[in-house]
Amino acid sequence: MDDHARTSVVMGSYNCRGFNGNKKPYIANLLSECDILLLQEHWLSDAQLSVLGDLHNNNDVPIMYNGVSGFDNETVLTGRPYGGCAILWRSDMCANVVPIVIDSRRICAISLSSDTWKLLIINVYMPFENGYTNTDEFVYLLSVIEDIVASNGDCQCIIGGDFNVDFTRSRMHTAFLDRFCTDIGLVPADHHADFNVDYTYQFCMDRFSTLDHFLLSTRLYDTCVECINVQHTVDNISDHDPIFLSE
Repeated sequence: MDDHARTSVVMGSYNCRGFNGNKKPYIANLLSECDILLLQEHWLSDAQLSVLGDLHNNNDVPIMYNGVSGFDNETVLTGRPYGGCAILWRSDMCANVVPIVIDSRRICAISLSSDTWKLLIINVYMPFENGYTNTDEFVYLLSVIEDIVASNGDCQCIIGGDFNVDFTRSRMHTAFLDRFCTDIGLVPADHHADFNVDYTYQFCMDRFSTLDHFLLSTRLYDTCVECINVQHTVDNISDHDPIFLSE
């Protein structure tokens, strides 16, 4: 996508399943296709998060970030690392960007503002549905997000990320997320007329589902959405594909 040809603001969301040397060029390319990128499962420790600040897009624009690790420094890891999320944005964006401090290892957020608008962006990596322990955490995280939205009531809101929920499936977490959206006035982009996503997650190219989403304030949903699409490419080595919201 040509930066000079793009006039809209483009936001991406991508569960990368690890940030490493093999995936860094692909993520850098995504940053050339969007202004803001929500990243989940980077698997970085607190001490390693600074590598996100070394990213540039393909037009050599420096990238800023706000992120959290999925585990604390005292955790003794066996096997691979896990979790984490981050928000990355172009340093040349014409907006004042302020990271928001959140006591969570599954949520990060920033606020953006100009003279005429204010926007709250929240990135989430939600637990999958697997018994009541995960359900309790899922509901708790929704309450954390609700508090963040309430504390930034003067902002329009976009929540994106890997929700581990497919809206086409009748499951407990789906019902909780639907109710959450209704209660705080958000609309899943999946319902928009310009939603062009067939799937965002595949298991061995055998099972397919849409687990990655954007939830938007009603005003943004009604007046600002140009399209929502997914990118399926052979150079993506995650089992999730990135989705893009153009406004």
